[in-house]
Amino acid sequence: MASAPKGPWNHLPTELWQLVFDLSDQKELAAISLVSKRLHTQVEPSLYANFSWVPHVNQQLPSISKLGGRDVSEYTKTRRKRRTRGLGPHGPPPFLLLRTILNRPELTRYIKDVKVLAPMRQDGLFWDGFEAREGGLSKEETALCERAIRRMEHVSRARWEVGLRIGSLEIAIALLLSRLCQIRSIEIRIRGGSMVSSALFEALGGPSTMCRLQSIKSVAVSIDQNDYGDPVFDRYGGNPFDIDHQMKALMSLPRLEKLSVNCFAPDTIFWPSTLPLAHGLKTLYLNYSDLNEETLRKTLLATPVLEDLECELVYDRSMGEYCDGEKLNAALSLVSDTLRRLVLVIDILYPNETDDGDGLWNVVRPTGSMKNFKQLRFLIFPLITVVEFTPEPSDLQNILPDNLEVMDLKWYPPFPDGSRRRAANRAIKAYHEIKPALGGIYTIFH
Repeated sequence: MASAPKGPWNHLPTELWQLVFDLSDQKELAAISLVSKRLHTQVEPSLYANFSWVPHVNQQLPSISKLGGRDVSEYTKTRRKRRTRGLGPHGPPPFLLLRTILNRPELTRYIKDVKVLAPMRQDGLFWDGFEAREGGLSKEETALCERAIRRMEHVSRARWEVGLRIGSLEIAIALLLSRLCQIRSIEIRIRGGSMVSSALFEALGGPSTMCRLQSIKSVAVSIDQNDYGDPVFDRYGGNPFDIDHQMKALMSLPRLEKLSVNCFAPDTIFWPSTLPLAHGLKTLYLNYSDLNEETLRKTLLATPVLEDLECELVYDRSMGEYCDGEKLNAALSLVSDTLRRLVLVIDILYPNETDDGDGLWNVVRPTGSMKNFKQLRFLIFPLITVVEFTPEPSDLQNILPDNLEVMDLKWYPPFPDGSRRRAANRAIKAYHEIKPALGGIYTIFH
């Protein structure tokens, strides 16, 4: 019998195909995998390398209540054994990936980067009984998941087992994460509720998973942004995420190099007094967070080799909260020997409500000298925390690090009086004349 004709693609060497794979998106890689068995085998590592599922903030997810609290197996038992699972995918992409690797566990070694939504407890997998029947896990697949849950020592087993049976999206994603053994980076998008007992973070944390998590070098906990890139988050409405409860587990990841956490608002009473030392953590981004000098100090105590820091400090003017520059300098000085890049933002709540007679918001004391930051090359910092209360033109030269290459001193929070503002403006101009080659943006007050 004559062999099937071979297409011209079969003559291309593997190295050239890899270049094609590197320039292809997920849909193109999936299409390539359908061309031939040879290409399917070659493209699999690239096809599964990156997994991303963060539905639009307005996209509705099915509720567990759609199935009336019934066990999914009650639906799947009516599925004909010789029949394939429907004509299309039934269930969200993380569930489909979980089902795939339950049957082909060797694929987990290809998955390197994961970005996924942390769903709410009430989010389910299926819109109706038909989807549950066609897309639900088989008996064998369910048994694999149940055995995996029983082996876990650090999770709420009863909740995981119930969630598995009734079609919980949260538990499905947590089971997926628990099976990934070679991921390099993971981003979890938080939306809507508290992460105190999130199954996704249970899948990442705990002593029994440390060997499996040796490969993770980057972790991000992010929030939604609008079309303009601004966070979909009302700081005045309070922080509903409680992500500070997960920081201890995240900082415990053995080879963590980069950690980015949005909406980090440590509870000054219940937050742990010490965090585990993150010996390899070099990059820490705490944007849209709610820190003060003390909680920043506790965090930096655990980062002895930090090189890149972005953070946001928040003060409630109506509660009499003010920044103490000397305490802030002392906290930052914990990493002064290694820090090369610093972006610090201050946000003031209710800045103009001065009916109590305390006047406009101000710092208690300026930071004082930052000459000990000898490695610092990039600095974005609020000007009000740096300059003295009666600034002189030479102040910035005496305060700022000597080796800066890029600097942007922000005029927010504003100075409470015009004379100090004008003096600070003269100090910036004098510093720029001394170091005209220094890169960055200078917002000069006129």
